[in-house]
Amino acid sequence: MLQSRSSENPPMSRGDKMSHPPRREVELVDNDGTAFGIKHIGNKPRVSSMPYLYDIAEGNIADHAAFRILGYNSDVGTSEEDLWAVSGAYAFPAAAQQMEVVSSAAADDGAPVGTGAQTVMIHYLDETYTEQEETVTLNGTTPVPTTAENILRVNDFHTVAVGTGGVAAGNIDIRELDDSPVYRRIPIGGNTTLDGFWTVPLGKTAFIVSWSVGSAGGNKDARFLLKTTSSLAGVLTAGIFQNKDIAIVEDGALQLPFFIPVKVPATADIKISVVSAANSAICSGHVEGWYE
Repeated sequence: MLQSRSSENPPMSRGDKMSHPPRREVELVDNDGTAFGIKHIGNKPRVSSMPYLYDIAEGNIADHAAFRILGYNSDVGTSEEDLWAVSGAYAFPAAAQQMEVVSSAAADDGAPVGTGAQTVMIHYLDETYTEQEETVTLNGTTPVPTTAENILRVNDFHTVAVGTGGVAAGNIDIRELDDSPVYRRIPIGGNTTLDGFWTVPLGKTAFIVSWSVGSAGGNKDARFLLKTTSSLAGVLTAGIFQNKDIAIVEDGALQLPFFIPVKVPATADIKISVVSAANSAICSGHVEGWYE
């Protein structure tokens, strides 16, 4: 808020040839009337013309963070499935639980043994949907249980240390203790999960600003659906996925921005689903936005 005030100039001396009007000053005050200053360099105000999303990415806006979902499915069929590395329909965990991490290759082992991935980090939501994380040292094809016993959603899964190979030697899964289902996968030759889903943490609201999709493989058109467990008004519909956008691609790619971001409430799930006109289509996609 701007407000102005005037102040009288000091008395003029006899030598002054002309009078000066009263000096006016401007100050900035907040809604409570408390004045605050403006950062400046050499009396030149510092003004940021940076786009809002850039400020979020740089961490300039408190309690705001960017999120990005990457999805890939190399074997999409004629029945709708989800965009993730394991392929098929994805099942979100029904309850908070302890999980285990295992690779399909012995070379994904803790230092100094493994030439592939050695340690991985799990970014998860606990039974209250609060953000947590845990680092796990791999043991090749022998499952390693998590310390956490309250994992309800796995929002990200990536390597933090690798051997001389630089990438995962096998498929690295985080899964239930009885071997299935799998909840995230770091594919062979990579360092991060390629699973097209994410859940909004407790006390946060997410805003999707864009998504993109692509397909390839023998002139097979693919229909992509962006879904959330919330209404268009941003009201939670727990367990019930609602379509937010649709795209059809045949051997190509689309970038799809939202001129009005899609609002997604706390604890809602976000995912990309896909179905192809023929079997064995290769499909990818991503969703990006911020949450606060």
